[in-house]
Amino acid sequence: MNNLEERGVLWGSGPFIVPGCLVGNGLTIFNVSEEADVHRLMAEEPLTKLGLRTYTVHKWELREGKIAIDLFLSQSKVAFGETARTR
Repeated sequence: MNNLEERGVLWGSGPFIVPGCLVGNGLTIFNVSEEADVHRLMAEEPLTKLGLRTYTVHKWELREGKIAIDLFLSQSKVAFGETARTR
């Protein structure tokens, strides 16, 4: 998923928090225009390739909220316009 984040096609990803469950289901939101792109990206995902992860696709529309910065969480980078700094 880190590679997808760097390529700009991953909007967010993480596990659902279930007490007592260390490995379980989660949510991944891609920034792509076509559903076929999601299937292509998930087919490349290592855990999907190994048969350890399955997925279901749902189209979603962002209607509320404001995003003014780019956060590259796995790299501890924050980008404001053209400037990025490492934490």
